[in-house]
Order: sequence, then structure tokens, then C-alpha cells
Amino acid sequence: MEKKRKGELEISGSSDVLSQALETPKHSGRVRGVGGFVNPSTYFKLPKQKRVRITKAKLLARDRERDREVEETKKIILEKQAKAEELLHKKIAQLEALITEKATYTPYSPISDKGSFHDKEKKRPIYLDVDKVQENGGTCELAVNTISNIVAFGTVFDDADINKTIHGAPLKEGCVRVSVDGEIQGDAPLPFPIMGEMEFVREAVGSHMAWPEEFVIRRQPVKKKKRNMDFVKSMFNKVELPPFVPKRCKLLYKHATTIMKQTSEAITTVLDDNVFGIHKELFILTENVIDLLEMKKIGQGVIAAYMVQLHELITEQDELETFAFIDPAATYNCERSDFSSYLVNRLKEGKADRIFFMSYNPGEHWILTIIWEDEIYILDPLGKSIHYQAWENSMINPIKSFNAETGRANKVPKLKLLPVSMIYVID
Repeated sequence: MEKKRKGELEISGSSDVLSQALETPKHSGRVRGVGGFVNPSTYFKLPKQKRVRITKAKLLARDRERDREVEETKKIILEKQAKAEELLHKKIAQLEALITEKATYTPYSPISDKGSFHDKEKKRPIYLDVDKVQENGGTCELAVNTISNIVAFGTVFDDADINKTIHGAPLKEGCVRVSVDGEIQGDAPLPFPIMGEMEFVREAVGSHMAWPEEFVIRRQPVKKKKRNMDFVKSMFNKVELPPFVPKRCKLLYKHATTIMKQTSEAITTVLDDNVFGIHKELFILTENVIDLLEMKKIGQGVIAAYMVQLHELITEQDELETFAFIDPAATYNCERSDFSSYLVNRLKEGKADRIFFMSYNPGEHWILTIIWEDEIYILDPLGKSIHYQAWENSMINPIKSFNAETGRANKVPKLKLLPVSMIYVID
């Protein structure tokens, strides 16, 4: 009543003092306290509401406005599609330019990219021919102990001035200077280790060092046939898109089945060290692209490329401290000691509640593993409650080591198998 006296209370129709005090709105067709058959319009003497008539002209105008909005929406969608196609054309042109300038070779990965199957007996790398030998040197394979025990690939330098010293020390007799470009057996010991700094092949990648000349296998570059680009372009235009290949990937599929296939080239990119916490160069082969677009089995290279895309998205959204990824190539033969140390070091990065995603192939299919603090979630698309004991131990033991190093030894890792019904697809 005090608010009404001061003019601070607004009363309109059925929203009177009593209704506002009780905080219970009245029935729309009744007035509280006056009995039945008295509606609000009669009691409060409200003005009659005018009926609004919609003419045919108004209906036509509304339809025209709706059609205009639909056309504008279509126009915006077409513009976005045109921009996307233009960007894809530019990317393909850049790839063609790289292909015509130089070729590359594919480093060895123990995880088969073509079939997503782990071949533990396969020890030999796959090489593509190299058009141009590096100046003052040539490509080579590096062996240890025996000529057949190849542990790395790289570049051997034949220049006499370069071969005089290595890291400031005279080069030993019978040795040559080499650059270790990639590993085949990362755990193999170096012929001349530097204790505490470089003892194994994996630690020497990217470095120059001395190597016994008798264990340096020189590879002669094979001259490629001159490419008939007109023929390749004609093939590009004649490629028919299979019905199961997404239309948005039409140009990429045609590019992979013609230009990439004819030139035997790979798509390479050097990843940001923050993606997997290590320096990594990614190689996507022709068959990887084709298998992906034809909905066949995919390998760790394609999964790693998708993780790179997700990394860019969370970086743009400033969520890098919340989410992180584990290199899928590192999960091969997960019982290795270096995988455990890699995982422990990765867990140390960022906040304690950071969520880590990693893919693992137990055989013929991929499963997703999520580490969130002391909980391990395993999402298996097969929908069966299968325990992959080796993989589970490879997760639990590093987390225990991490907890011990960070003063949380009382924390016990918990493993949870999530059913397939809890796996959602996010567009």
C-alpha cells in the first residue's frame, strides 16, 4: 500500500495489489473475490480489443519478404561454397608447385598407414625416389654393427673440408660426416655416443655426427621420367566421383587419384611442437588420402592430421590449457619404456586437470582413450567391454609415476570402459 501511495506500484488489469502481494497471477478468465461469471474485461472496464484483419495484400507481402530472406540465405551459402572451392584450388596449386619443385621420401613408421595394422616384423622403411641430391652430399642409410642392421637414414657429406672435424674435434679415420634425418630403430645405440646427451639413434635425429664409412649405405638417386602434366590434367578432368565420396571432397579426391598417384608424392608438414609435445613431421601418402575419402581403414597419419585440426580449433578458442593430445604414432608397441617416459612428460605440461586425448590401435580398429586427472576412459567403437591389458597397464603405470613425481602418490588411477552409446559425433 505504501508503494501504491508513493506511485511506485503499477496496477494494470488483473495485475492488482493482491495478485502482486501473493505473487500468484489470476486466472485469465476470472477476477478473484467477486464470484463467477465476471470476467476481467467487465470488472476492470478494459477497452475492447480490436480485431486485426490480415488482408491478401499483407499475406502476399509477407510471402515476398520470406522469399527474399530465403534467396539471401542461398546467396550467402553459395558465396561461402565459392570461397571454400577457391581456397581448395589454391591449396591444390600450392601442392602442385611443391611437387614440381622437389620430391621427398617417407620416413619409416611401424604403424601401417594403409591398413591400420601393426606389423611388428616389418623393419624396412619405404622410400620414394629423390630427384635432387643435396649439395656436397648424398642420401644414405646408416647401419650399426652389421651392414644389414639399418637403424637410420640421412645424408652423407663427401666434401673434404667438411669431413675434417665434427663438433670441433678431428674426424676419426675411417669415418665420414653424416646428417641423421630420420630413425628406423630409435632405440639402437649410436656408433659414437655422447654420454648423457646423445646415446641412441632417436636422440641424434636432426644432428650431424661421425659414422663408420663401412656402415654408410649410399643410395643413388633414380631419375624420374619427365612428367606429362597435360596427360595428368586430362586424367584429372575425367575422374568420376564414387557415390560414397563426400561431394565437398571432390577436388581432393581427383587430385589424389591423379596428380599424387602419378607423381608418387606425399603431403608433408612440420607440426607445432605444442600439438604433441614433441617435434614431429607429418607425412600423408596418396593411399592415405584415397582410403580416407573412400571410407576405408585409416592410419595414424590421418588421425594425427585430424588432431592437428582440433589443436588449431582449441587454440583459437583459448582452450589450450584444458585439452591436449598424445601422438598416435607413439602408442605403437605401448609397452616400450620410452612411451612411458613420453606420457609422463606430457602429463606434466599444463594444469593438473588437463584432459588428454589419445588414439590406440589394438588390432584392426582404433579406440579413443581419455586421461582426466586420475581417471582413464576408454571408448571402444565395437561396443564390447573388452580389456586390452597391455594398453591399460601402459596407461596406469605412467600415471602412477606422474603422481609419485608430483607428490600425489596416494592417488590411484581409475579405469572406466564407456559404452558405445556414450560416444557422440560433434560436427
